[in-house]
Amino acid sequence: MGAPDSGVGALLATYAVGGVAVVAVLGILGGSAAVPSGAPERPEFAPAASAISAPEVAQPLTVLLMGDSYTSGNGARDEAGNAVYYGPERCLRSANTWAEQYARIMEDNGYAVTLLNRACSAATTSAIVDDRSMKDTRVVVYPEPEPVAAPREDQFYVEWAATDPRCSPRVATEEYFVSTVNRVRQADGSANVSVACERWLPAQTAALNRDVDLVLMTVGGNDVRFPDIVRECLILANADTCEGAIDTARDYVRDTFASDLLTVFEDINRKTGGHAKVGYASYPGLEVSDDLRIASVGTSGIRSYPLAQELAALSQEGLEAQRTAVAQANSRFGGGFVTLMDAVPQMFRGHEPDARPGFANPDRWMYEFLETTRRDEWYHLKPEGQERLARYAASFGDFGASSDNGVARDLALIVDAGRDARAVVESALATPELWTGAQVSIVEQRVADDGVDLERRVIAQAATAANALAALRATSTSPWLPATSAPLQARWNATAQSVFIGDVALNVDGVAPVWSGSEQGGVVTVDARQIDVEQARARARVSRPGEAATVQASRRPSAAKERLAAMLQDLATAPHAWAGGPYVTTGAIRELTATGSFGPGEVNYAWDLDGDGIYETDAAGPRLRVEPGEAESGWVSVRVTTPAGSQAVASAWVTPGPGTVGAPRACSTADAGATARSESSRRGCWPNPASPAGPDSVGVPTDATRALRVGGGAEVGTADGGWAVGDDGGAARDGEPMLAVLTMLPWYVDERVVYASGARVRRVSRAGGVGRTRPRELVRRDQALRMLLASIDACR
Repeated sequence: MGAPDSGVGALLATYAVGGVAVVAVLGILGGSAAVPSGAPERPEFAPAASAISAPEVAQPLTVLLMGDSYTSGNGARDEAGNAVYYGPERCLRSANTWAEQYARIMEDNGYAVTLLNRACSAATTSAIVDDRSMKDTRVVVYPEPEPVAAPREDQFYVEWAATDPRCSPRVATEEYFVSTVNRVRQADGSANVSVACERWLPAQTAALNRDVDLVLMTVGGNDVRFPDIVRECLILANADTCEGAIDTARDYVRDTFASDLLTVFEDINRKTGGHAKVGYASYPGLEVSDDLRIASVGTSGIRSYPLAQELAALSQEGLEAQRTAVAQANSRFGGGFVTLMDAVPQMFRGHEPDARPGFANPDRWMYEFLETTRRDEWYHLKPEGQERLARYAASFGDFGASSDNGVARDLALIVDAGRDARAVVESALATPELWTGAQVSIVEQRVADDGVDLERRVIAQAATAANALAALRATSTSPWLPATSAPLQARWNATAQSVFIGDVALNVDGVAPVWSGSEQGGVVTVDARQIDVEQARARARVSRPGEAATVQASRRPSAAKERLAAMLQDLATAPHAWAGGPYVTTGAIRELTATGSFGPGEVNYAWDLDGDGIYETDAAGPRLRVEPGEAESGWVSVRVTTPAGSQAVASAWVTPGPGTVGAPRACSTADAGATARSESSRRGCWPNPASPAGPDSVGVPTDATRALRVGGGAEVGTADGGWAVGDDGGAARDGEPMLAVLTMLPWYVDERVVYASGARVRRVSRAGGVGRTRPRELVRRDQALRMLLASIDACR
């Protein structure tokens, strides 16, 4: 990779201090590339897993993505180099992440994939099983003081704040807000009122259900404090704080990691009823060099730390903890429940970032420090890495998840209060074969006292047929609510079906929807039917005109029962629609995909691109190419129709920019004024004209003078790179001029920032603090510089 023999980075600036050359170095020194320039190309990694075996017919496969940034999509740019993210702020979900690419590979091999990405950047094992505060508080102030004589309930202000975009969830996301009302009393007795809205995400496992077939995930990196290791070891290159970060990580890995992972696996198994399989990917390494060392200068002299060796040891211990947790989960819940993709470090070997200043690994599959202007992408997978990991995952096929999966159905029966309608429903619920794959909800409906509006109450929800029957026969204590206030929540991966049974006045036309939008934000698939008991009874009378009145009375529900049974059998084979997405506009031609849809026979596809309910665009297949401007921000929907005329509809959200980020470029110090920002607008890099520009630059020394590899960090009295560090902290080499090398980096990362809008609540951060306060790290380094220079003067 073009590394000079000395192993010292190219960002060297030589200064004359008291006649002695002092070389100030930005970042890390020492270490050589794992694969030197000119070495033969590393052979392609070939996983041992079997190749995909495509099913003969479309095989449903429901996939849920969980975990951290390595699955959510940090760095997963599109073909044009744009970082196009969707979902909750700072989750950085991308349609180009390895797991979504895996889904597309499976679709190309005969699977109908329904997929939801719940992974989120910076997630820990705790965020998977528990709700997570995003440490994002927005404050809105009520425009008028609260009169002392007319105080209002807190709920009034909470509901008011919820109308403000700053305190309301983004469309098509699962986020929610927890609000706190604050009052500040004034001299006249009135109060200024503000509402602090804290943003939260539900536990990622909340999206699990018994019809999720496969979970793909990475997790654990943030539990071992991956950001601390990157910051202290690979960016600031501080031997003392780096050692502390790695020691903290190692303590967690040895004592707690396997246990925390097992808790995640247990929650997945419990919430899916043992149905789902798990594909769990290990992490790549962080450093390409085999012998990288860093150093710090303190009162006791120069101290070095074998960073590459310690990172490799930590990675191996982490991998063993992962293997332990997976083995325990498979022992408890059955072999094949969790598949650990543990060859990732081997596959990425030689393709990791190069942390040495001024160097870049041309074969890297991960973004290096300062390579892009978006620091959330540094040390995350580039498109090349995403693609390789997707192909590796696809080599495991469906991970054994297709053995017993079928169509997920949420079926609601809406009945009137009449005895005949209840009898029809009870008869159907007592026939188990009518409810294959369905979760059943029973909703009772009636006309309100005003004679116009409708009221509903939920009798049973997401139940088995047997439990729904028991609830229907019991005395209901559920309250009657306006029909618009009693929607059912459909599962994100289920076809939501509705059957209205009873008086024709309670039909589906013009009635409030039964199903709300799904958790992910998409409008769920819908297939609504209707049975009018009175009409069915009249037809029965016409068909038997000479039958006695008493016999007709005994047959009253029979026709409706037969019709309901036939309808339920038809619904069991109804199509499943899936509109893909969420989509993000980029100003280019885009493809909408309904490849997760399926049904009996050759289904037809039609799209509604403007959300007006008219399916104006027919498609020859599940994919539709749209020109810029044809599908703007809002909902797009696909209608899937079988040859028999049965239909299902699904929708997906289209998000406009600013989710689009420009093509990658190096946030190098040659870019005067360049500033890297994270998703929460935090600064990331610092301009310095001494740095080469471009992500593929290979560093060369700017001066032919030899430099001591302080970054190699030799112990006192031992040789390192041909130089020796003496007992007095000085350095010499065979009578040649003595040089001193310091790591000086005026760039700081602080994860403690709380992003806020409105009143902008913010904790104190060192990020961007230059000019306000002198960073403690800079003060410490200045002190070390003075000590070292004093030592050099003493040795001259």
